[in-house]
Order: sequence, then C-alpha cells, then structure tokens
Amino acid sequence: MVTDEQRESFWNEIDGYPDASPSPEAETALLGSFPTGSKFERFARASKGAGSLGRPRFVAVARWRGGRIAREAKALLSSGWDWAAGNPGRASRLDDALNGETSAPDPFLHTDRGFVVRRIAADTRKLERDSDFDGKLDTRLMRAMGFEIGSIHASTSQLRQAMLNDLERRDAGCLYDTAKATASAVETDFAEWSASNA
Repeated sequence: MVTDEQRESFWNEIDGYPDASPSPEAETALLGSFPTGSKFERFARASKGAGSLGRPRFVAVARWRGGRIAREAKALLSSGWDWAAGNPGRASRLDDALNGETSAPDPFLHTDRGFVVRRIAADTRKLERDSDFDGKLDTRLMRAMGFEIGSIHASTSQLRQAMLNDLERRDAGCLYDTAKATASAVETDFAEWSASNA
C-alpha cells in the first residue's frame, strides 16, 4: 500500500520529466500498451536509475477511467551472459523467461519493437536503497525473491529435474557460501574499478 503523499510524489516526479519525442518504435510500443479507451496526454524522457544510463528510456502518460496511468519503454539489451560468451548479437530471451511454464506472466510487462514495456505507478516500484532498506529485506521477501529466480531458471520440466539433481549433490549451506563469495568478489571488483577511476 502507498500513502496519498507517496502517490503525489510519484506523479510530481513523472510530471517533472521533460517532454520527449520517442522513436517510432518506442512510440508504437508505448501507445499499444495502454488499455482501450485511454486518452493519451504526453511522452516524456525518463532518466532515473543507474542501470539505464545511456539507454533510451521513455514514459507515456494517459488518462483512463477518471485517473492517470503511465507506461515506460526502455531499450532492450542483449543478455550479459551472451555478451560474456561472445554472442552479443543473440536475440533477447526475456519474453521466454517472463512467459515460461513455471511463471505467472505479468500482463503489464512485455517486449515490443526492441523495448521492454511496463506499467509504472506509485504502488509498482522497486525497493530503493534507503535508510530502512535492511528492514524491508525480511526473510519472507528474500524467500519470495528466491522462488521467483528459481521459477525463471526452472522454466521447463527438463531444467527443473536437472536443478533438483544438482541440489541433491550439494551441501545445505552451498547457496549461502556462494552468495558470500560472490559478494566478496563484487566488492573487490568495485574497489579495483574505483581506484582505477579515481
């Protein structure tokens, strides 16, 4: 749930985005994501989020059934895995992950014309790293996130069985140990990068 103040803050942020003229592909993807009967208001350029720097990112705002709604289109990139494996031109498999047989597809998230298109709203947002961040990461949330990651990776019966077989061979604490080692490696990489860019 969000408060009236949070809703007001969300729309103030959207209204503060500068007007934009998206590419024909982004425009078509955005307008096509609105429900029937909505009345388009404006396109804007979004620039928040370090993960999107350098990628075209547009917002469309419309009115529908007495309220305002917004959609975002962000340029779709190839998988980092494919890039690291030397296949940077491989087509994105995001739709495959979103619509796998173990997933409950989000009707407001899809790819279209080279863009990831999604609903944005005051009550549909990421966890932000703020002063009470650790309090939000409770056991239930972490468990739900783990289930979601598992459902994406186990998208077929063959993959599910292969994962179960692999887990049977591992110690109970292997995931925790791997997470700690990964966190340490990321911190080391970041420290090296920071030192080289100081």
